[in-house]
Amino acid sequence: MIPDGKYIARAKSFQYGTASSGTEQVGVEYEIVDGEYAGHRITGYFSFTDAAAPYTFTKLRNSGWRGDDLEKLDCLGSVDVELVIVKDTYNGQAKTKVSFVNVPGGSGVGMKSPMTDTKSFAERMRGLTIASRKDERADAGESKSETKSAAKAPFLANDRKRGTPCIDKAIF
Repeated sequence: MIPDGKYIARAKSFQYGTASSGTEQVGVEYEIVDGEYAGHRITGYFSFTDAAAPYTFTKLRNSGWRGDDLEKLDCLGSVDVELVIVKDTYNGQAKTKVSFVNVPGGSGVGMKSPMTDTKSFAERMRGLTIASRKDERADAGESKSETKSAAKAPFLANDRKRGTPCIDKAIF
């Protein structure tokens, strides 16, 4: 059994099915690609109820799916993911399960209302961010010219390479 934790993995296969409750679901088999458990495989079962479907789509997209056709799941497995694996007890039986499928290095933070216009937000906050840097530099004893040049430095986006480019043929 794989212990609770976070593991870098890649989707290897998938299959649709129906749970004993009648809920439609997809099983995605992941292979851990790094660390002590490299080569071990675990399947995540993700359902398509009204409440769960948006989370399932996020997990599939984080796993590389780029299309909108669930029958094909184009590019699934084209990128690494960070699986959060936890121990689960069901009907008195302990097993491991995939709890989250995150972008590697990401915090896995979920927001009730994600912000879509971050540019406008950043522009509105610009004065406050510059002021906070000036306060920090003044506390550190830096000169005003050093503070001005630092305030003009460009914002560096968190640019993370997510794996190999998608190709138009099936990977399974």
